[in-house]
Order: sequence, then structure tokens, then C-alpha cells
Amino acid sequence: MMLRSRYVFMVSPFLIALWTFCAVAGESVEGTPAGKKLHVAVVTGGHRFNETEFLKIFQSLYGITFEHHPEKVGGELFEDISNWPYDVVVLYNYQRKITPKQQKNFLRLMDQGIGLVVLHHANDAYLNWPEYSKITGVVFHNDKWKQGGVEMARSGWKDGVKFKVHVADPDHPIVQGLVDYDITDETYCRTTIDPDVDVLLTTEEPTSDKILGWTKTYRNSRVCYLQSGHGPTAYKNPNYIKLVRRAIRWSVVAMKSLIDIAVEQTPEHQIRFRSGKTIYVEALLGDRWVGRSWNTEGREDLPLWKAAEPAFLIEIKDNPEAKAGKPFTDGWQWVSASELAKTDRGARHFVVELSNKSFPIQLKVHTLLDGTPILTRWLEITNNAAKSIALTGVSPWTGRLWAEDAPVTLGHAIKMTVEESKLRPRISEDRNEGWFGWTPLSSGTNAFEETRGLTYDKPYFILRNESNGEHFYGQLAWATNYMMEFNKNDGLSFQIGPSAANALRVIAAGETITTPAVHLGMINGDFDATVQAMHDHVRRSVSPRRKPERSYLVQYQIPPDWPFCNYRDDEFNEENMKKSIDMAATVGCELFLLDGPGWCVGCGNWLEANPKRFPRGLGPLVEYAHNKGLLFGLYAEPEGGRDGKPGTGGSVGGDCAGMTMWKDSKVFRQHPDWFSGNPPVLNLSIPGAAAYFETNLGQIIERHQLDLYRHDFCAVKRGQGSETRRDGFMECDYWRHYGALYGTFRRLRAKYPNLILQQAANGNARLDLGTVGAFHEQFTSDWAWYPYAYRMLSGLSVELPPEIYGHGNGMAPRDALPDLDTTLRCAYAAGNTPMIFNALLPKSVEELTPEIREKCLHYAGIYKQFIRPLLPTCKVYHHAPVNATSSVESGQWFAMEFTSPDRTKAWALVVRFPKAGNQYLLKPKGLDSGKEYSVTFDNTGKTEVFKGSDLMRDGVTIRLDASRASELLLLEAR
Repeated sequence: MMLRSRYVFMVSPFLIALWTFCAVAGESVEGTPAGKKLHVAVVTGGHRFNETEFLKIFQSLYGITFEHHPEKVGGELFEDISNWPYDVVVLYNYQRKITPKQQKNFLRLMDQGIGLVVLHHANDAYLNWPEYSKITGVVFHNDKWKQGGVEMARSGWKDGVKFKVHVADPDHPIVQGLVDYDITDETYCRTTIDPDVDVLLTTEEPTSDKILGWTKTYRNSRVCYLQSGHGPTAYKNPNYIKLVRRAIRWSVVAMKSLIDIAVEQTPEHQIRFRSGKTIYVEALLGDRWVGRSWNTEGREDLPLWKAAEPAFLIEIKDNPEAKAGKPFTDGWQWVSASELAKTDRGARHFVVELSNKSFPIQLKVHTLLDGTPILTRWLEITNNAAKSIALTGVSPWTGRLWAEDAPVTLGHAIKMTVEESKLRPRISEDRNEGWFGWTPLSSGTNAFEETRGLTYDKPYFILRNESNGEHFYGQLAWATNYMMEFNKNDGLSFQIGPSAANALRVIAAGETITTPAVHLGMINGDFDATVQAMHDHVRRSVSPRRKPERSYLVQYQIPPDWPFCNYRDDEFNEENMKKSIDMAATVGCELFLLDGPGWCVGCGNWLEANPKRFPRGLGPLVEYAHNKGLLFGLYAEPEGGRDGKPGTGGSVGGDCAGMTMWKDSKVFRQHPDWFSGNPPVLNLSIPGAAAYFETNLGQIIERHQLDLYRHDFCAVKRGQGSETRRDGFMECDYWRHYGALYGTFRRLRAKYPNLILQQAANGNARLDLGTVGAFHEQFTSDWAWYPYAYRMLSGLSVELPPEIYGHGNGMAPRDALPDLDTTLRCAYAAGNTPMIFNALLPKSVEELTPEIREKCLHYAGIYKQFIRPLLPTCKVYHHAPVNATSSVESGQWFAMEFTSPDRTKAWALVVRFPKAGNQYLLKPKGLDSGKEYSVTFDNTGKTEVFKGSDLMRDGVTIRLDASRASELLLLEAR
């Protein structure tokens, strides 16, 4: 008999039985579980309520026993958890304080997977503990607060309101089978809700926030919040009673339906990972760690593959004189397996430890599961030899994806055609920014690589099995040279990893290194579902957490070094920047970005403003922006990569007149050995250089009082980059450089929690998941020519959730832009964080016509009121030019659809390219066929009502006259 053990999160037979029962359609979490009753702690205190009527809710719940715990001071229930008896905690308390010891115990319970249900005013408990709002997913603002520099009103409430509650996610077990219902209760408004929550209930009641109920995970626990529950009119509502009962039962299911890790203690030490409905199995067959199967059916009884293909590849050289490294595929033996603490984002973290019988190296195989179909994998390699070794090759994840031969199509970064590049001024054909396309895989090995040192073509892939419609999506978190291969021979196998001509990394005796991560998942769905799975994963587990009040702000971008900028060279000064700040505030922007390097003395001197243009420094600009209600952002290039060119003016690709060069900077004069290449790059693989870099960044942020820091790295193609001889081996510096870079920005995020970090490396050269994990925002490209920019945005939104991009809308000559409405629509409705390039608007408010001002405020209003609330969780649907069969250069239209997860709201943007006709048929994909939608056509302002089924089946025809190249549709369920 196979024995199965589960690590850390022990799932009892009772919980397994409960989960099995809950999976029955129609019953959801309503039925009576086998075994003991659930034991619930109901916590109250600090707020008056009708205790008798409230507790009747729990007295009526069959299969549940409860104990009432009225708090006197706050947190008493969590003072001692040594003999904790409860399966679920229900919070209906309002006490304001919780002690550090009680906080620690609360978090320990979350690690243990205790279910948590939060009701009504408990969203405002434990005010002295900031982590509590992260647990619940909501902030109730007791005082005025600021968002984007603008003072916001405190949260509000109103009692005795009769309103309708809408079931937003009818497939969720808590609300399954419920229909929209009326309730009389107290409403809350102007709270801040975590954008990552899974919405259950909404309302259109104007005195209430739209979202009324949600679920989320925190560490190992499930959390449900229900906004209703002020008094007896709610307590007695049968729908409310049902919701509380279901929330309690759902919260105790221990995430079995989302994430599971099973270890079979057999000679093979087989591990089964389950995330969502995706299951992946690995095992030690003989002396090789191998992948044994993938499936998206959630089935554990499917046969395993007989083929024993390795699940990772490592190549090591132990002698500097050796011509090549030796692959270590075999010789592995089991050491241990364990589950580490959950990540702060709630992902489960499992580690398998192996050692090699033929060489003294230890290996830890790390896997993260976050509930999406995408798993994260990296290796930890320890050198137990008495001397240094060189890692000459590594693929953190390899192996078989499909066991049977079938036609497979690869979606990936493709080369721009020569014809297309000729249409784009100053864009070389090898930049390939966002250039996504489809390539059928041929039999044998299909190899793809990057050797230029700058990854315009990112290390990612989508694979579609043409026989069964299944997809794989994989990305390597690595910003420079890489290789990936797909071997199509009796099925399909893959490998992906960083590459270097010599050693990737020299590992000293006793040293441990960590490889870049591979993010990989199997999806049983179409192309849109596959892209959405990766978007969900990136939002949940990769992109750094953001403060809602400093997220997705409308930005005004003004550099001096483009020929069509409003102010260039010496006109780029304090007086004119204040005019630009006035313009930004007037047209509805929320952040002013002083872009380009021309504001400073010179390269390497980022603390001093150019004394001729900004004789008083940047402080007056920061103060002026804040007084206008704007945040202040600043661009710098402290990593190096290009140099000042005195006297050349502000030509594209150059710098502003009068800037000094890196060689003139103090740091270069004192430490020329810290730099490599020409123009110089600060080599962060050198510890002293890395320490200086981090200190300098902190000084830039503090000296200039920054709300946003924009980091550029405008290096030329660096190929293999610099190399360093270490213990006889020649090592490429990239591995250490990027490790230092990411570590620096991770620490900066912790040190400056209010700072927005934006990266803009070489206009799209660093958009891998390693970089995405270091910065809040990513700049798309320096090239905004029409229609190139919209083809690019269609492709880039396959790689990453579009809201983390900022795009320089209007960053092109006037004759290379469409009409103003189209440019503004794309700024606000292409799914990106809006960024307005200064040349799109006049130089000063005095020159701004009422018509243009009205247009700007119109689109900014749509964004702030309709689009931005949906942006962090929206489902993205690609219509054109990129879709399930078409590449980025296909067709003459751009069309994308963005839908809220509950399918009650959506918007769609359609843009005509110059060679297109005057009409486009849009068939929305993400609507609810059972609902009616009011559709507002922005060109005319008219609203029409359509059935969702009709829209999805027949579509809606977009007709454009010669004056406008676009249309924006706003859809709301009735």
C-alpha cells in the first residue's frame, strides 16, 4: 500500500470528506459533512448590536457548533492558541487594538489554515495593526487620506437603506444557486478594496461601494468578507443567513480545490502538484528526477508516462582547462522534501532536496503554487566540493509536456519583417518590441536564442496542441541572453534557461546559488484563457504589491531630448516645467514625470540639477507639483549604458547639450574599475559598485523627494557583456549583475513603501518576469508611431497584464499620430497605466483650447470612473491584430476587450489602421449571455441595449468616418 504524507498543511479525513461533498453540483457548501461538526469562534465587542438576534444566525446553522467570544479590550481570543479548538473564526468585532503577541498568534493560525469569515464592521477592527487590512482585503478610512496627492474623503456609512444585491460570480460555491435579492441594511462607501480579491456580490446602490462581498487567500487560509450585517433586518434575511453558513463551510476546506501537494513515500518519492485544475507529477526514477505527467482535468488517476525525461538540466565544469562542462542528468539521490512557509502573497512553497552520487553538489528544487494554473520553479545549487566549479549551463525546468505526437503551434516573440520595419522611422528590424506571432513546430529540435545581451524578444512561449486544444504558457525570469528548445519527437519536450559563451556563474566551495525562475503552466482553454491565466499569475505572485492610492495614476511625461518635445535644451527649465505642471493638472493628470537625463549636471551626477536650467534645484518643482495636487516623478540612469554628448543638442538617442560624461563624474574618476564597456556600464557584479549603486539610488530618491523613480538603462547591444576571471574560470557578469539589481530594488521597495518604481530600460529591453518582479510599472517603448504602437501593445499584452505598462502616448511627430481622440482613447482605454507625452498638448494652459481641454477631461473621466476600478482584475480578450491564429502584423485593425471578472462591466477599444476600410465587426467574448447590456458608443455618446447572447453571436458593427480612426465602447449589465 502506498503511504501518502502531506507537509505542513495536514488535511484531515474529515476535511477531505467535506471537500468531496462540497464538489457535488447544486449543493455547493450547503450539505452536512461527514464526521464531526465544525467548531466556530464568533468574536464580537466594541460595537453595539442586537446580540440575541445576531447569535440566532449561528444557532440555526446545522452541522456547526459555536462559542461566543465578546472582546473587552481586543484580541483576547488570540492570546493563547496552544490548545486551539476552532476550525473557523467569525469576526464581528470592532475593538481597535490587538497586542503584538496576539498579532503573532493570529498569523500562526493563518499559517495553519484556519478559516476566517469577516462580517460588516469588523473591517474596521484592530486599527493599530496594518497587516489586518491585508488579511481582510479592505481599508475603512476613519480620517481623510490622500490618493495621488489629492485629499480623499473618509469612508462613510448610511443605515436603513433598502437595496438590491447582485450575485457577481454565480459559479462560486458561496453564492452558487443564489439569485439577486433585496436587503435592508447599513451601507459603506469610499473604502479601499484590495484589487486581488475574488468578487462575490455587488450593488448599484449609490450610498454603497460597488463590491459587497469577496473571498481571498492569506497565507494558508481562506478568507471571506461580507459587508452586510448591521442589524436584525440583515440577520433575518434568509439570503444573508445562507451566505454566512456557506462562507463558514467554504473557509474550512483548506484550499483543497485550489492547491494541493502530495508526496508518495515509495522508492520513486513521487510528488503530485495541483494548482487549480492543473496537475503535474514528478518523481525520482532510478537516479534521475523526471516529470511524469501533466493534465488539466484535476484527475489523479491518469496513467503516468513511461518516458523518464529529466525535469532540469545542469552542466558543470570543475576544471578551467576543460573545453566544455559536463551535464548532470543522472546520479541523483533523495535527501528530503518539505513545505516552507507560505509566501506573503499566499503561494505554497515546496522544496525537494537531492544530492549527486558522482559529484559533490546538492540541489534543492523549489516549486511555488498560487492557485492559478501557472507553477513557479527554480533551483538552488550548493557546491560541496573543496574547490570552485563553474556552472556552464542550466535549465531550471525541462521535460515532456505532451506524451503523444500532435501538431503543435508556438506563440512567441518573432522577428519584424523587413517590410514592416521600413514603415517605421528609426526602428531597426531587430528590436521586435511586442512582436508576437505564431510558428508551427517542425519535427525534431526547434531552437530559439538571444545573444545580443538585450532581450527585445522575451524568453516566453505559448504552445497550442492542435489536436486537443490544450495550451502551455511558459516564461523565464531572465533579462538577457537565453536559449529555449522544443523537441517534437513522439510527443513534445522543452528546455529553457539563461545562456553564456563561458561560465554563467562560478560557484565557490561551500557556496549556494539560486537560478532564475521558470513560470510554467498547462491550461485547458483557448488562447484568451491561456493569456488570462498568466495575467492572473503575474498579478498574484510576480508584480509587487501596490498601494491603491498610488496605482495606475495618470502621468504627464516631459523629457527634453526628442526633436518634437515642447521644451528642449535651455528651454527645459524651471519656469517652463511649471507651465507643464499647470498643463498636467488642467487636463486631469495625477503625476508629473520629469523625464530624460537633461535635468541633471551630467551622467553619474544624479544628485545635482543643471544649475543653468534649475538654479534652485528640483525642490521648487516638487513643491509646485504637490501644491497642484500632482505627485512628482524623476528619470535617472545610474546604472550607466550611454553617455553625455556635450554640444549635440537633444537629438533622439543622444542627450541634452552641456551634460558632462561618465568619465567626468566623481565615481568614475575614483573607481574606473567599476565600469565596463563603452559607453560605460556600472558593473554590479562588483560588490563595491553594487553598494554604491544602492546608496546612490537612495540619495536620488531622498534628495529630490520623489514619489516615482524612473530607471533607465540605455546600453547598446552588449552581446556576452563583460566577463571576470574567477578561480581560473571566465565568468559572464550578467548573473551577478542582475542579482544585485533585483536585490537593490527589492530593498528600496521596503525602505520607501510609498515610492512608485518604474523601469524604462532601453525602451522595452527588460520586460522579463525577473524585472517585472522588481518594479511596479514597466515602460513599453520609445516608439509611439501609428500604427506601430498599437500592433506592439497588442503583442505586449500577451506577455504581461497590460495595466503594469506605461506607454508614451503622443511620443511621435504629429504626422505619425492618428487623430487626437484616438491617441487619447489609446492612452486611457488600451488597458495601460495612462501616460501623456507632453508634445500631444500645447506648451501652456493659455494655448490650450476649450475643445482640447474638454477632450482630455472626458477621457480622463472615463478612465478614473469606469476603467481604473476594473483595471487590476480585468480579463483581457485579444481580437486584432493578435488573436488565437493571427500575429502582430496581421490585418489592419486593433481591437481589444476588457471585462470585469463578474462580467457586469466591460470596455472595448477599436482602432483602424491606415489601410483598413471604414467598419469593423466586434464580437465580444467575455460577456454573460444571460444578461442585457447597455452599450455606450463614445463617438456619438449614444447608448443602446443589447442581449449578451446577441452581442457574442452577432457582434456589433463599428463604423468610422474619415475624421476618426477609433471607437470606444462602454458596456454595463442592466
